[in-house]
Amino acid sequence: MGQDAEAQRCLLQARARVETVSDRNRLHFREYQVASRAGRTAQALQALERVTASGNEEDISALRSAVTLAREDYLQAREALASARLRAQRLGQIALLLLLIAVGSTALWYLRARRIANEKALAEERAETERYIGIAEELQARLGETSRRLRDTASGKNEVLERLCEQYYVFEGTDKLQNNLLKEVRQAVEGLRNDKKVQARLERSVDASRDGAAAKLRAQLPNCKEEDVRLFVLAASGFSRTAMATLMDKEKGVINNRLWRLKGRIADSDAPDKDLLLSCLE
Repeated sequence: MGQDAEAQRCLLQARARVETVSDRNRLHFREYQVASRAGRTAQALQALERVTASGNEEDISALRSAVTLAREDYLQAREALASARLRAQRLGQIALLLLLIAVGSTALWYLRARRIANEKALAEERAETERYIGIAEELQARLGETSRRLRDTASGKNEVLERLCEQYYVFEGTDKLQNNLLKEVRQAVEGLRNDKKVQARLERSVDASRDGAAAKLRAQLPNCKEEDVRLFVLAASGFSRTAMATLMDKEKGVINNRLWRLKGRIADSDAPDKDLLLSCLE
């Protein structure tokens, strides 16, 4: 039962009560059993030798029975150990299989997430490219219309935008479009944001086609900011809200708010030609 100290106490008491040879042999056999189960092999062998040296057939028979039982215990223990090892090996294989499945699932999930992210980024980039190209086409059309009205050249801007739009339709969906064309379109549009000549030409076009609306805005609303004048010219030229937002480098919501405020200022003013000015913002 694992109570070695108690077993030793019992053996000590038994030694004091030994009277016959049979008692002594039984004592040695108990010593053998206690030492054997406690793992003290040397003491167990010594006790076993004392039992066999006695020559008592009854004790030797008991010893043989004990050896047989010990052998059976040993075989059972070895079988249990083998079963435990086999079970542990199977559990290890199952754990390894589960680990491989987890790693494979994680890898597949990562690849799928990466593919989705790449597709999303490509779609966003393509949408942005299409937005800039649309603005470029619109800007080309407006500048061409202005050029025809004033019988002036487009200072090379129309040709640049026309070439960009042509390249877009030729290389749509390719790496060359994504890497080079978008950058070139951005540079062209950003250049037009601060091109004073284009702004002046658009303003002259509005004056020519809208009965001097831009000049009247400056004269009749002298406190109007230059950005508001530019917004008025773009709106009177027929640009969309997206194009105006891009050319002025503002959000579309900001453009909408500024147009709304500009309409309110014109409507509340005493400008003689406010009906004309308001019609240019429709």
